[in-house]
Amino acid sequence: MKGRLVYYRVTALTPNPTQRALEPDQVPHKLEIKEDEDNGRFFHWLRDQLVRQFNYVCCDEEQFQHESRAITRTGLMKHSKERHEKDDRFRISDRGQYILGWNNASKINALEIDLIEFNKQVAQIEKEIQSLDSQLKKRRQQTSSLENFMRFTDSSEIDWRSAELDCQNLQKQKQQLEASSDHLKQLEAQLESTKEEIAQADQRRTALIGEIRTLENRQRQAQIEQRDCEIKLQSVTASAIEKFVTRMAVKLRQYKMTLEAIAQDESDLQKYLEQELRLRERQQDDSRSALTIRMHNFKNAFPEITVELATTLDFLDEYLQLKTQIEHDDLPRHEERFKRLMTGKVIEAIVGFKGQLEKQEEEIQENIDELNKSLRQVDYTDLTYCPIFYWGDLDTDGFKILSQLRSYFPQAISIMMDVKTFETFKEFAVTVAESTAENLLYLTPQEQALYSYLSIHNKRLEQERISQDYAYRYIHNSCVSIAD
Repeated sequence: MKGRLVYYRVTALTPNPTQRALEPDQVPHKLEIKEDEDNGRFFHWLRDQLVRQFNYVCCDEEQFQHESRAITRTGLMKHSKERHEKDDRFRISDRGQYILGWNNASKINALEIDLIEFNKQVAQIEKEIQSLDSQLKKRRQQTSSLENFMRFTDSSEIDWRSAELDCQNLQKQKQQLEASSDHLKQLEAQLESTKEEIAQADQRRTALIGEIRTLENRQRQAQIEQRDCEIKLQSVTASAIEKFVTRMAVKLRQYKMTLEAIAQDESDLQKYLEQELRLRERQQDDSRSALTIRMHNFKNAFPEITVELATTLDFLDEYLQLKTQIEHDDLPRHEERFKRLMTGKVIEAIVGFKGQLEKQEEEIQENIDELNKSLRQVDYTDLTYCPIFYWGDLDTDGFKILSQLRSYFPQAISIMMDVKTFETFKEFAVTVAESTAENLLYLTPQEQALYSYLSIHNKRLEQERISQDYAYRYIHNSCVSIAD
């Protein structure tokens, strides 16, 4: 479309009985709106938009001073007590600028008249330009002729008749000589033939010299490449070459291994090996991240035996030793302890705890129902403001849900779904299956950037990984900011 498009979502509006009636002098009252066939949905929506945005009072200059939003016949507009506007770029009566009415026939007619007049003016200007160009070209020719004529200082220099007579006499003498000598004609023919043979021989000689130089350049380049290959070959052992050929046998059979294609084959193989190297590095990074998360989880679960261990790969050997010790020494002891704990009292405590959780769940559901009931009784007006917060997982699905929520509630505010939160708890992010990135229309630029990063790197940071203290401070600061 190569333009700017703004569109609204039209929803069914219920007439508000408490809404004030329009004044006869207001703009919406003076406009006639056509009824639509869809139960008046567009009619009510358009009328509501006119009342909201264009409730200007049509008045004269004296009443204009006392109104908060007004417009005069001369086009003077008052948007508020501080802002006034007067646009004199077009005449008020110019029908080419009209946008209202049941059809635009009058506007099209006015624009066509202006177009005809404009085309006449353009044609007249082009005609004048052509006339001036013709006159300018003629004057330049005259000037050039005069300049050439002014160069001569002696009349003999422009005496062309004498030169013409001499040329005619010489031409007659040449014709007489050519007619009197057949041998001269034969010599001229032989001379022309010899010149053609010499020219052909020169062309063949030039082509052969070019081919020799090309072959010499290729020979020098091949010798340089041969020396480089010999140096590389000396730096690699025969066993290493044999292992490489064995491992890459399937890939090497794809290449022709000729002198002409060896450079391209080397470039392709190098790109293939670089891709393999990047894949191995990515797998190594994923393994390092998974090991770090598991060490962190183990340290949180058993702080008493990992107090001196950190959650970095430098302590991997210590964690492996601890794993071996648990498997051989401590595992039977923990199994026996678990059996002792699984008594009737423990089971009863678990059942009681489960019942308490279910009771709390019922109380929470009752509070939610009571809150929803209270919200339905609120008399919502333009001054009513109810902030909506959304907190989801830091992954592609979390941002898709946020974008869908904003399509219904544009005022929805995301919390703990920013780059700062992700960087703070990045060590707990995991790698997920690859997903296709979508064009989410309702994200802020910062949210869109983080969504693109998570989609490209296939990362996910779950809500449960964010600490309670961090979440409490973040929510508290967000509420305080909105209250201010």
